[in-house]
Amino acid sequence: MNAPTTAARDGVDDTPIPFTELPSLCPTAEVTAARRLDPYWHGLWGGGSQASWLNRSLLERLGTDRVSRVPDADTSRTRDQAITEILTRRRSARLTALAAVGMWRTVTAEQLAAITGLRTILDGREMRPAFQAELVERGTLMTELGWRGPPRTAQLYRPVGAGLDPITDTLGYTDWVAVTGGYPWTRGHQQDRHNLLATEIGLRVAEHCDVGAVLGESLSRHDLLSPGFTADTANRCADLTIIRPDGLRIAVEITGSINREFAHKADRWAQLLAGTDPDATGLAVVFVDAAPPDRDDKVATDMWSTIRAQVARAAHHAPAGHRVAERMAAARWQWWFPASRHGSPAFRTLRCVRPTGTTTGDRWQPVHLLDPADLPAPADTTGDAAAIANSAALLGVPHWLRDRHPPVDFDQVLLRRAGITTPPKLRYLDPATMRRTHTDPIGNRPPGRPRRATEA
Repeated sequence: MNAPTTAARDGVDDTPIPFTELPSLCPTAEVTAARRLDPYWHGLWGGGSQASWLNRSLLERLGTDRVSRVPDADTSRTRDQAITEILTRRRSARLTALAAVGMWRTVTAEQLAAITGLRTILDGREMRPAFQAELVERGTLMTELGWRGPPRTAQLYRPVGAGLDPITDTLGYTDWVAVTGGYPWTRGHQQDRHNLLATEIGLRVAEHCDVGAVLGESLSRHDLLSPGFTADTANRCADLTIIRPDGLRIAVEITGSINREFAHKADRWAQLLAGTDPDATGLAVVFVDAAPPDRDDKVATDMWSTIRAQVARAAHHAPAGHRVAERMAAARWQWWFPASRHGSPAFRTLRCVRPTGTTTGDRWQPVHLLDPADLPAPADTTGDAAAIANSAALLGVPHWLRDRHPPVDFDQVLLRRAGITTPPKLRYLDPATMRRTHTDPIGNRPPGRPRRATEA
């Protein structure tokens, strides 16, 4: 589908560039942005923005009541057997897939294959033990097109609310952090279209832009973005976070419609930025207008006007100082992605506008969020740069970004937390030879190693 002639211009260079003509860092050719299903332009949502979801419990109820046939492959293992399968066969691949689903909340099979680098996800078998263990649900797109594409384009995955404890209780500290980021397994906000668009932006930025890392919703909480901010941040998070090579973090908020809650959201971000010193912590936020592309022109124009008005109001009503207006921006999906499977020059630098003008007529000024000349990082980026290096330990981060950095030595982290300056010579029992060894071949925690970050 091509962009309509009403695509927003606003002085933005949104010339469509096929993703095939942009340098790509994703090594899995069949699931690059140039070939993935486009969740914005390909008309996936019909009259709504939700998919149809199935979990094991529901499937078994439908089978018991003879409403639906239960495929043998989906119930061939008990939940405990499925957990054992995850931990003993293709363990690394299956933990990586779980980590990605947990971080990004809702993913297509193609997106999941791109994040993890696992082509085996595309035929559905890789995720079957997680479905059998009731750790993930499977979804199907609802569209009037009567989608009949291959499973890899039609299948969705999201976390089930049940805890991941049967898995994480067996993991060593390093693996536990790799899968969960050090935080509880939760479903997060379950808004299907919204979540898939967030995942797609994260993947496209990771694939085609110069960034240090991208993080999904689970690690985009307000208290993680601004650790020194003390106001109530419960359940408040961005949709994703982009980390520039210099460590500055760009939180992304996707907006598909406008209601009263949007004004409150803009106020909360202004409050967060007002309480975050830009000279000490590099943080900005961009609100992305992702209204459905076929929406009436007047409705779309009114929505964009409302987004800008609320962002400007919140920025200029925030407490003085800390340059809030400079760090609150807005953009339109069609600026960055003006047609299906196309980017634009504006996308390469994340070109936005921010309410830094002095008068009403020139209130909105352009800013390129990936350009340090437009949005400087703090003078001391030691802490922010560490976030990029540490992202190598997180299996939910697109794998080509993780592979740039050496593994994080969590043993040294734990020793420092315990106040131990001289590492002890720990020995473990090798179950294969029943002899003691300096390494831990099965991932068991040494005595006293914490199971949760809060206990460390």
